[in-house]
Amino acid sequence: EIEEPTMIPVRKNNKWGFVNHDFELVVPCAYESNEVYGGYGYATVTTSEGETILFGEQGNQLIAGQFHWFIPSINGWFKVE
Repeated sequence: EIEEPTMIPVRKNNKWGFVNHDFELVVPCAYESNEVYGGYGYATVTTSEGETILFGEQGNQLIAGQFHWFIPSINGWFKVE
C-alpha cells in the first residue's frame, strides 16, 4: 500500500506553504522558494538564500539551516549533513 502524502505544497501570492491530506493549512504560505517538497510526515522548503527548512506534519519547524540532505527515521529523528 502506498502512503498518501500528509504534507502537500500549496502556493499563494508567489509564496509556498503546506496543507495536510484534509486540505487544512498547516504551514502558512510565507516562503519564497523554487524548491519545495511535501511527503509523508514531513515537508521541506529551500529559500533563495539556500537555507532549507524542515517541517513536521503538524506544521512545526524541525530543522532550519544549510544542509545537503537528511534521512528521516522511524523514531522521528532526522540525520542531517
